[in-house]
Amino acid sequence: MVLQVISVPAMPGLHRSSIKYARYYQSSLFAPTPLEQKSRMQNHTANAQGFFVAGGLLFGHKMWSVRKTKQRDAIQQVFQDCDRPLSPDEVHALAGDHIPGIGIATVYRNLKSLVEHGILKTVEIPGSAARYELADLDHHHHFQCNDCDKVFDIPGCPGNLQQMTPPGFEVTAHNITLYGKCPDCD
Repeated sequence: MVLQVISVPAMPGLHRSSIKYARYYQSSLFAPTPLEQKSRMQNHTANAQGFFVAGGLLFGHKMWSVRKTKQRDAIQQVFQDCDRPLSPDEVHALAGDHIPGIGIATVYRNLKSLVEHGILKTVEIPGSAARYELADLDHHHHFQCNDCDKVFDIPGCPGNLQQMTPPGFEVTAHNITLYGKCPDCD
């Protein structure tokens, strides 16, 4: 087996920085069978480079960005099913429904790997532990419940923040977090 590491430029919907992908030639224990490969590609469109983007993963002929494991699949499924950023403890609890006995260290290790591969991104909320969400989401902001400490996505953006800045200043980025009570805590 020959392993070649290539650098692929950032593409829309994937992590901004270049991501390294491994391409396996000849036979590999991790290479999908033709039937598995076909089932992965069904109902997904190819991007301009001919690679398939499905659920935040980049697929090509015998090519993928993250090694496939049951635990990683369960963790990725948790993020596909949830519509909000999750803490590692929440991921651990929800992934435990798919894989009983999954360890918290496994969750942390997979979260780190999924962030490194651009599938997840870290959500930093001031005064709170880091949370994670899918990296291919459109620009949005967050709401944190003061009672249950859960974080929720707020779609969209308030718009032109340049008008709020002092004269001569330039806005290069922003992050807005609202705080209050969620409907479950009312």
